[in-house]
Amino acid sequence: MTRNEATNLADALDVLVRRHLEHEQRAELDRRMADYYEKLTDEEMSDQRLWGEFSESEMTGSRRP
Repeated sequence: MTRNEATNLADALDVLVRRHLEHEQRAELDRRMADYYEKLTDEEMSDQRLWGEFSESEMTGSRRP
């Protein structure tokens, strides 16, 4: 194996490891978010929905009735 081949192989391995770690981190974030929302009461969920609708209307510049 030449030095260039070794460098290219090491670079490729670094990319694969980085992508795997990013995937794992995203999966953990998704799990935490799901846990958070599953534990909300109906009232808390309604508040979250209202805040979401408000922020959406502010971003689009339109209001819903």
